[in-house]
Amino acid sequence: MIMEFKAPLDGLAKVVTAGVVILDAAVLAIIWHFATTEGPLWPLFLSAVILIGVPLYGFLGMVRAYVVDEGGITVKRVLGSRRIPIVGRAEARILERPRIVRTLGSGGLFGYFGRFIVEGRKVTVYSGRRDRLVLIVTGDRAYALGPDDPEGFLETLRTVGLA
Repeated sequence: MIMEFKAPLDGLAKVVTAGVVILDAAVLAIIWHFATTEGPLWPLFLSAVILIGVPLYGFLGMVRAYVVDEGGITVKRVLGSRRIPIVGRAEARILERPRIVRTLGSGGLFGYFGRFIVEGRKVTVYSGRRDRLVLIVTGDRAYALGPDDPEGFLETLRTVGLA
């Protein structure tokens, strides 16, 4: 049995993403104007690399969906996928409104992914939302995922024998 769950962005991620993209475009336009009229072009190129590179990093890491099968969970991202292998049974539960602190990764630009501290535990997050996360603990690793249907996701994990 293979089930796929979408990974929607929450309101904050949408606002952060739109704000960063608009602000980057405005700053790049201003730099372009001054660099082409009054000086060397290297500041324009350096700024373009940074102002385009940061949103591009976020976009390429954005989580699109989760696929649950008998061997584990595949996190489908824009660029590549990540496999969460589950051997035996994992602990899995829904966190309604967890305390979450980003330590390394994206904290709203095209979603939330990377290393976070969730409810006091070091966790790898692959999500488009901050609420109703599914915490999965397998072995010594913990993951927080944000499927569109957390209850259905947990039920699927139980059905295939992963939780």
